[in-house]
Amino acid sequence: MENKRTILVTGGAGFIGSTLLNHLVIKYPTYTFINVDSLTAVADLDNIDVSESQNYSFVQVDIRDKVALEEIFKTHGITDI
Repeated sequence: MENKRTILVTGGAGFIGSTLLNHLVIKYPTYTFINVDSLTAVADLDNIDVSESQNYSFVQVDIRDKVALEEIFKTHGITDI
């Protein structure tokens, strides 16, 4: 049985978040990773080497936007944060 997970990563365009995603997206190809970042001055999508992976998606959202986050949870079926 495949362990299907959809994992929300916040701040995934920053140094720590992008490093985490670059590792996990490859290590767990059956998981789906949703990167949520507001793209402030310290964020850079070029840090994400796995941006073309089938199990990776980016959504530009500020995590303080409750309505937008609720929609992401509903649309993507988030199982883990």
